Amino acid sequence: MEKLPVGTYTLTEITAPDGYGTAETITFEVKNTTEIQKVEMKDAPLRKVEISKTDITTEKELPGAHVSVTDESGKVIDEWISTDKPHQMILDAGKYILKEEKAPDGYVTAEEVAFEVVLAKEKDDIEVMKVEMKDDVTKVEISKQDITTEKELPGAKLIIKDKDGKEVESWTSTKEPHMIEKLPVGKYTLTEVTAPKGYDIAETIEFEVTDSPEIVHVKMMDQPKDELVDLTGKKKTSTPGSQTITTPGTPGSSVTATPVKTGDYNRYLPAILLIVCGLAGLAGVISGRRKVSKSK
Repeated sequence: MEKLPVGTYTLTEITAPDGYGTAETITFEVKNTTEIQKVEMKDAPLRKVEISKTDITTEKELPGAHVSVTDESGKVIDEWISTDKPHQMILDAGKYILKEEKAPDGYVTAEEVAFEVVLAKEKDDIEVMKVEMKDDVTKVEISKQDITTEKELPGAKLIIKDKDGKEVESWTSTKEPHMIEKLPVGKYTLTEVTAPKGYDIAETIEFEVTDSPEIVHVKMMDQPKDELVDLTGKKKTSTPGSQTITTPGTPGSSVTATPVKTGDYNRYLPAILLIVCGLAGLAGVISGRRKVSKSK
């Protein structure tokens, strides 16, 4: 370039060749000399970026996630469904956002990951930039308890069904809460099919698995069959062999009565003897009065 007046200038690359990033603007000065003045602008190859979508526990590639990359203006640069291999792309220098549009079933949507691509500044800089996004799983803890002690109650057969009525999990309760992972986000029902011996079957419970890494706690309580409720609403336990009867004229009230065993007459012997003695004394008095009347 000839005949540029002496002064300060800027050199800007409007469009870079395919496969290269746009170089930074250069400022240069034209001096008052007859010598050729050289200005050099170098283009760096676009950076290779490798995006990994992994399971947070196994750290293995997680297929089935809908993922996208946007630039600072929000423009979508690329989007794809994750597979069992990392996703590769070539990006220009700049700041980007990696976003999970939809997590695979049983997983929680990950938070956005911000990253910046810096192009090579040296000849031998060909390093691939790696960006990783991890997905956590959904977690549900089912606790089957005795309503009186609030302790875990073993021996209950339980099932979980989804909103369509499809069974997704079944087990028998133990002394520890039952943990379930990777239930897809949505609504479910917990049903007790068979209660432990001596307990009533609890009512079905509805619960929801949310898009959150926090544990969803579900508690179902069983009431012992021999448990009574008095008029004040307080729970009490009946005595062995007792039965509940309803008092006439007082709907909803109840009392506890103990049945008498057949052949158990010893408890009444003193009363019987007292009655017999009384009758014998009365007979003696009547007989004495009759004798006095006859003698007159």
